[in-house]
Amino acid sequence: MSNSSITLIADGATARIAALGGELKSLAFAGTPELLWQADAAYWDRTAPFLFPQISRTADLRLRIGGHEGEMPQHGFARDSMFAITTREPSRCVLTLRDSDATRALYPFAFTLTVEYRLSARALDLVATVANPGTAPLIFQFGWHPGFVLPLPPAATRDGHTIAVSPVAG
Repeated sequence: MSNSSITLIADGATARIAALGGELKSLAFAGTPELLWQADAAYWDRTAPFLFPQISRTADLRLRIGGHEGEMPQHGFARDSMFAITTREPSRCVLTLRDSDATRALYPFAFTLTVEYRLSARALDLVATVANPGTAPLIFQFGWHPGFVLPLPPAATRDGHTIAVSPVAG
């Protein structure tokens, strides 16, 4: 598996997304320095991981659902999985993670996790969709854990910045 990445560009804004974990690695807008924490193995080696199919961890790192019991890493496995790059455009990309024999050993459900990044001059939109291609109810948790540089440039304080999270009806 390759650890390829995609760079999105739109009107002076740039974003870099890694196929490994579908993780946003860099984000900057015209006239601003880097907005994302840059991974540091001594402190936190992630930048903006997806948490799926579990947020947090179980006491013994084991997941028990119905008759299934298996190991489950903290925050699930998506952040350490290779996503397929299904769409690549100058300012937009779509990455997909599907269940496999490896995921089924940890988590007994069929799933498709799709993440779409859309970059514009002043915003990065992220739409994440979890689909159930199976017949059994899909039990999961989903989260996104971006690390931002604070205070966000060019302000000297945290005031005046907004990170908006909006549910999308589907």
